[in-house]
Amino acid sequence: MADMPLEQRLRDFQYHQVDMKTAQKMALIREAYYRLATLLCLELPDSRERSLVLTHLEESSMRAIQCLAVSEGTPLPIGKVVV
Repeated sequence: MADMPLEQRLRDFQYHQVDMKTAQKMALIREAYYRLATLLCLELPDSRERSLVLTHLEESSMRAIQCLAVSEGTPLPIGKVVV
């Protein structure tokens, strides 16, 4: 990883446009995380620990979505507006 070219490193900071199939995968993953978060909120006592659980779950969800975007999406040039 230390020998990774700069262009490849900076790719993760670009917006990645995804196709419909990848968007559907993202939706399924978000739904699964949402269901798990709901279960955890209902079953765990309101506490600092539950807050940490939800924070890390949220981070995990973002990383899972990012994984799909970066691996299956098309990076767009910096500054390109996507509507």
